[in-house]
Amino acid sequence: MEKIFSLLFGLLLLSAQAQITTGRINDVRLNKTLDEIEKTLDQKLKLKSDEYDWMSYAEINHKGIQMKLGFVKQTNEEGTSENYILYEIRTSSPNIKTLSGIGVGSSLDELWNTYKKDFNLSVWFLWDDDIQDISKKKRMFELTGLEEYTVIRFYLDNDKITEIVVAVSEDGC
Repeated sequence: MEKIFSLLFGLLLLSAQAQITTGRINDVRLNKTLDEIEKTLDQKLKLKSDEYDWMSYAEINHKGIQMKLGFVKQTNEEGTSENYILYEIRTSSPNIKTLSGIGVGSSLDELWNTYKKDFNLSVWFLWDDDIQDISKKKRMFELTGLEEYTVIRFYLDNDKITEIVVAVSEDGC
């Protein structure tokens, strides 16, 4: 009996540590300042601007999960100070899943069966640079978190999840 309890407790602890929701991956939460994220991670981040100089990224390994953090610069109303705010979190790690058990490697059918009834969702075919056309093999499946103005985007190739992105919703900006 003690072994069963220990096993269940271990599984509960693991599931509490390795989770994706519409607002976070593990304890890294959207809409937090760079200073708050660095404090959570207990490390300084080196940001690199994207090609459009709109978002700045830092790549990290946190609790065994590779993540790419995307920050946008935000200026206060008075225009006197700027800070970076966490806008998106990306991962291709198969070692983390949503609270519903969906992760990298899950299928499109698993996504549909898990989320079709209780969530606002959208699915799109994506542009493929290799063929210079819309691809029937590449898709994005998006769940909207209405309370927080956030989304989870599942990127699929051949109906398998290859990347998960938690981001601020464009409607929430």
